[in-house]
Amino acid sequence: MALPSSDWRGIDPQHTWMARARAIEGGFSLVRATRAGLSAAFDPYGRTRATLSAWEDHDHVMLATVPTARVPTPYARTGDAPAGLLAAVLLAGAARAALRRPRAITR
Repeated sequence: MALPSSDWRGIDPQHTWMARARAIEGGFSLVRATRAGLSAAFDPYGRTRATLSAWEDHDHVMLATVPTARVPTPYARTGDAPAGLLAAVLLAGAARAALRRPRAITR
């Protein structure tokens, strides 16, 4: 996956590492080119293939090879379905608890 981005000094390199985590989660390689931050290339397992900081003195050319095959991951197979199911169960439990709450006796 190619991910062109633009960062700023205060968030550099956190956005790059967050993008790396999402690539691991999805099981795909990532090449993140950044205008003002840390550019990087990662394989599907999160291993760094290349990095290049915009703040270093160099020719601003990053070369990297990454695999194109996707790695099957649990998240890639199920997506957000487990989280949605858990949210539904929690909401149903909260609604049931609210309906079973003892009522105040009024005279």
